Amino acid sequence: NAFTGGVEEPFVVLHQGVLSKLGPAEQDFIIGHEIGHIKFDHVLYQMIARLLMMQGMLLTPNLVLSRILAQGMQLRILDWSRKAELSCDRAGLLACQDPNAALRVMLRFAGVPASRLDELNIAAYLEQYEVLEDASSSRIGKLFSGLYESHPWIIERVKKLKEWVDS
Repeated sequence: NAFTGGVEEPFVVLHQGVLSKLGPAEQDFIIGHEIGHIKFDHVLYQMIARLLMMQGMLLTPNLVLSRILAQGMQLRILDWSRKAELSCDRAGLLACQDPNAALRVMLRFAGVPASRLDELNIAAYLEQYEVLEDASSSRIGKLFSGLYESHPWIIERVKKLKEWVDS
């Protein structure tokens, strides 16, 4: 894995597994993804959003009202964060210039062993996205739709990146 930090002096941290288990194109995808966070100022915006959320909780005199405001802000921040990840996936693809490398990285994130990547049927995998999307529209499905996650489901990231490449 990897992450980006810093605002005035941004930095990227790559875990050892990225360097030892991934090829050059996959590494370029991850580095490009993280540099996307820097170029798009995601670290700064994320910090501002979290501070605003904390300020809303601290400055609202009514505890119930502050929790409602904070919950609404948190959901908006998480929605923005998921969309930011999709933007950075595109930056990663631009950096590596290899759609298959980008997909391999994401499938590794999804838990597909490296030894099985070549035999995975991407079309069949993406058919599951439709099932997830249909299930997410129900009341129960919304609970499991990733609403409270900072990153989109890997299957959504694969689908959106593939659509972007195809367009």
